[in-house]
Parts: sequence; structure tokens; C-alpha cells
Amino acid sequence: MWRPILLLVLVVASCKKSTAPTHEEDVTGSPPGERIPVPGAEIAGEKQAPATNAQALKPEEGTLVVDPIEAAAGATATALVKIVPSAGYHVSTKYPTTLTLSAPAGVHLEKTAFAAGKEKKGDAETFSERGLSFAVKAVADGAGTYEIKGTFSFGVCTDENCHPKTQPIAIAMAVK
Repeated sequence: MWRPILLLVLVVASCKKSTAPTHEEDVTGSPPGERIPVPGAEIAGEKQAPATNAQALKPEEGTLVVDPIEAAAGATATALVKIVPSAGYHVSTKYPTTLTLSAPAGVHLEKTAFAAGKEKKGDAETFSERGLSFAVKAVADGAGTYEIKGTFSFGVCTDENCHPKTQPIAIAMAVK
């Protein structure tokens, strides 16, 4: 007689849903099977953007100077992309510094990716606490105006703390 009752209790107990999350659920309340993008991780073959709290350079921190290019068609011309820190700030020589560029059709760049930092000059023309610059060399096939776009990441610091910066840039190119 007690066996049917015990069996009934076990069946009822096994039907109750546990309140603890299973491997199909997570504590964030996401539906089962949903993948949450993790910065820097790869989901379905696509790399997720790295997490960053970098901001654009503020006027009180320094000046970003992007030289325009004027050249004849077929001639190599150079533009400097540089950071000049304001008083009380300096360029971080320890922060990884990168400049990534993309050229429009008809413009060819000697390099599209520049790097410096971790106390190494790398591709930089100048790299010290007083300033930082990269020389961008470009050649245009024909006359016209072009715009070379890019992203510049660097760090500026005070004596107390450092500020990572990510800045979109554009190099104006006038070709005769």
C-alpha cells in the first residue's frame, strides 16, 4: 500500500520545475539558446567589437592635427597625423597606439595600419611624451579630391591618470 503512494510522491516531485537555472538558461533571463555577445569574443564566426570606454580627444587634453595632402596625379605625397598634448598632459608611450586607414577608389596607400606603443616607436615618425605622429604616404591615379578615412587610437595622460582615446580621422587629398 505504501509503494503506490511513494511512487505518486516521486512522480509529482519530478514534475515540479526547479527554480535554479539549468545550462539551457542563465541568470540574466535570456531565452534558452540565445547567445549574448561578449566583447572580443567570436560568435558564429563574427568577431565582436572589443569593449572600450575610449573617448575623443578633448580640447583641454591636446590637439589632433591631420595635414591635408596636395599632390600631382601619380606622385607620392605625405600627410602627418599627429597629437600635440596640452600643458599638464603627455602622450602615453605605454598605451598601444594605432592608426588604421582606408583609401577611396583611385588612391593607394603605402600602409593602411600603423602601430606604436608599449615604449616602442614602431611605425611612428615621432613618439614621445611631448608628441606623436605618423606619416601617411598616398598616391592618386588621377586628378580630383579624395578623402582617406581612418581611426586613430592613443592615450593621453596627466600625472595622476591616463585617458584612452579613439578618434575618427579624415585626410583631405587634392590632386592636380
